[in-house]
Amino acid sequence: MENKVEFLMVDDDEMTLFIHEKIMHRCGMQHPFQSFNSAKKCLEYLISDNTSSKLFILLLDINMPGMSGWEMLDRMQSDLKDKEILVIMATSSVDYDDRKRAEKYDCVIDFIEKPFSLDICKNLTNIPQVAALNL
Repeated sequence: MENKVEFLMVDDDEMTLFIHEKIMHRCGMQHPFQSFNSAKKCLEYLISDNTSSKLFILLLDINMPGMSGWEMLDRMQSDLKDKEILVIMATSSVDYDDRKRAEKYDCVIDFIEKPFSLDICKNLTNIPQVAALNL
């Protein structure tokens, strides 16, 4: 059975989520996507989803109140081992240490600066792990 693909966006800033949703629509996103204004809500969604053979592509902010993107990644490693999740860190951080830290997570496939543009959205399909899915 072929994987179903769902894009998830996590950012505590509602305006950023709004802009990213508009860009996803404009770049012709054909797969379903959902937005979450907290890592905790997204984590709860992922835990509760029982769809078999689903691949999640997660655009994850780093610095958020409550649960940071790093904390979410740690929880995913312990609580969601059975889920197929590819993570793209979408952050305004320009800290080199953040990039190096992201490389330590096997599920993190890219690191992009936000807010992302139409070009960045279109280029998401060029990331090797995403391109292999023939989206």
